[in-house]
Amino acid sequence: NGGVSAELNFEYADKIQWPNHLSPTTIGTLAEHPFDYLMERLLVITNDGKAQMADAKTTKGNVAHAIIEALFAPRDDARYSKPEEIAERIQNEYEEAYTKVLEAKGAVLQLTENKLSEKLLHEQLRGCLDTLLKVTGCEHYVESQMNLGLPKALDKEGNVKERDMLGFIDMTLEDKDGHPVVFDFKWTTWAKGYQNKLIENRSVQLEF
Repeated sequence: NGGVSAELNFEYADKIQWPNHLSPTTIGTLAEHPFDYLMERLLVITNDGKAQMADAKTTKGNVAHAIIEALFAPRDDARYSKPEEIAERIQNEYEEAYTKVLEAKGAVLQLTENKLSEKLLHEQLRGCLDTLLKVTGCEHYVESQMNLGLPKALDKEGNVKERDMLGFIDMTLEDKDGHPVVFDFKWTTWAKGYQNKLIENRSVQLEF
């Protein structure tokens, strides 16, 4: 192997703080990029400078998620948001919400080399919100929380234990029969990327 060690040995490995649970997204990162997971999540070896900012692709997804939450989520302790309420928010609040989220979560998109990409995100996301609203308009409402009846986590002896994996639902709807519909948002420039993963059963998240 050209004299390169096949193993990485660390002193004081007992000091590593192992996570007590993983999300489906984190498990996907671990499976596809194990070295990055080790360095960033376990050893906490990162660099927060501009050169090491989250890539633009990931940041776009974070911005899109946050804007959808800002405009679609129930307000004032309401149990759900009605489609007509969401439509009014999109019409009146999109620009302000976009600016606030971009400042809070989109630092890398404000770099000179990413300004064109950021402008495209602004336009494309607005169109996506209209499309998403058409979907929600076909359902009863967007709920803030739903009891999805997750099974209990059990150990080998059948005793209840803490969950090894925790995740977050992006959005839930209820269909006309009262059944929950769970959404997981993805921002991608390749329309069939995630579709192909589902068809070929290569989605790590859906394994759980």
